[in-house]
Amino acid sequence: MLGDDLLHKPILTEREKRSYLRDTLGISILQTTAAANHYSGRSGISVTPELDLVLFEAIGRRENTRPSLISSARAIEAYRNYDQGGFSNIIDETEHYSNLKGSNKFSTTRVGIVAGCPHYGDGYIQKWAALAGESVEIALDERGNRTKGMNQDFGSFGNQILWGMRENEVLQAVLRFGRDSGGAIVYVHTAALPQWVERSKIVDRSQIQPWSDGMVDILQTIRKLDGDEWRTNDIADQIDLSGTQTNTNLNTLHDLGYLCKRTVGRGEMWSDKNLAEISTYGYVRFNDAAPVTG
Repeated sequence: MLGDDLLHKPILTEREKRSYLRDTLGISILQTTAAANHYSGRSGISVTPELDLVLFEAIGRRENTRPSLISSARAIEAYRNYDQGGFSNIIDETEHYSNLKGSNKFSTTRVGIVAGCPHYGDGYIQKWAALAGESVEIALDERGNRTKGMNQDFGSFGNQILWGMRENEVLQAVLRFGRDSGGAIVYVHTAALPQWVERSKIVDRSQIQPWSDGMVDILQTIRKLDGDEWRTNDIADQIDLSGTQTNTNLNTLHDLGYLCKRTVGRGEMWSDKNLAEISTYGYVRFNDAAPVTG
């Protein structure tokens, strides 16, 4: 009856829910950041296309396919504005959080990305708390600043609303992929998942490296050089980098498998090993990580 309190009791245990995601739905979740990445509303200004496109391209190469993407409308716009042609080359279909309800757009998609999480602001949380007869305020940290990101804290009642708005919506986005019972691998570029959800943490921020301007200059110079081998100074003399800086970048390309190197006297000779396959935006070092929760 109207006015009566409803008692919510979960049917499945957390272990059973994990088993359902993994074994019944065939969903494998790979987490690629320890940050919340609030990519909607006013927080949309925190979108980092110069890093995210490096990750998206690396995911596509790792899975040998163009993944589809779910994010905020503002984030998707930022990615397109950063590099319209490049974004279309590495991402298949896109959809934003606000347009997911009832959607089967990605029902047969086997590789997906969920980038960032929704956050509708303090007012949203306070409004729903007020409707329940509760007053909530965001907690402050030890320096008197607002708690942020995954440390954001609205108190025990307010956090239930926060997690419903954020963590639960991210999980719903994950479940858009592979809905035909064929399963999916979903890369989640936010830490905002319910605690019970099993995920493999395969990347942190330090492992996502966009190409520097110096590296871009080196790659452009190499493509113009004559001959099959080059000395470090053959490249350094044509760009605004020292020989040491140039050598450091060339060693990075060697370590990543794009160049061959041999020592001649006190210097190195460089040659093409796999430059035709070099990524556009940078590189990512993925971890082999076992699934964990929380």
